[in-house]
Amino acid sequence: MNIDITNIIKFTVEIILGLVSIYFIPWLRQKVQHDRLVKILDTVDLFVAAAEQIAKRDGHDGKWKKQHVIEQLRANGITIDSNISEYIEAAVHSLTQELVS
Repeated sequence: MNIDITNIIKFTVEIILGLVSIYFIPWLRQKVQHDRLVKILDTVDLFVAAAEQIAKRDGHDGKWKKQHVIEQLRANGITIDSNISEYIEAAVHSLTQELVS
């Protein structure tokens, strides 16, 4: 009795590929998006702190600081949407609280 294992191997590979496409690819996509968001938020924090230092030295107001942060983010390829804009405000608030403490 000869058993053709080609069909068994083919079926096994199809199942594995199906599981990869159902579970692994979405997980990987979510992980990459999360890592990218963390990097963007760290960059916002850095630019907010830098703008604060420049404004303190040169006497710029809050409007200038926010515009400076937005320009720096855009120059680094980061698209400014309402979420990023809100995070800029939160980073400013957080930095202000740190400076007061």
